[in-house]
Amino acid sequence: MSSSIAAKSKVDEEICAEASKFVNIYNDCADLRRNRIGLLYTDNDASLIWNGNPVKGVSDINAFWNNLPSTQHEISCLDAHPMETNNKSIVAQILGNVSLGGISRAYSQVLILVYEDGNYKIKSDCYRFIE
Repeated sequence: MSSSIAAKSKVDEEICAEASKFVNIYNDCADLRRNRIGLLYTDNDASLIWNGNPVKGVSDINAFWNNLPSTQHEISCLDAHPMETNNKSIVAQILGNVSLGGISRAYSQVLILVYEDGNYKIKSDCYRFIE
């Protein structure tokens, strides 16, 4: 394996590990610590699109999550890549099942993560049930 392929493979592994760690924290907050979920979003124009409904800004996103019924997330698949525009930004695609108020549904989610103050934060969160 050439050194450039090995280096790219190492970067891919690191990106996937960072995304996986972040998504686990996100789901933990969504399922068990809703009062902390706003801390995962950037203060700089964060957005959430929940099944086509846009929510803008950390305070509105936090309020939105806190008004949802209880959830339990199970991840089936996670794929992550560095974004071309900035080597610290990540796009993460998630497929899984979520129990929302006791009703189980498949969902897909795309997160745009930006590196801010030594941590990843959500710039864009697109969450959709799969019908």
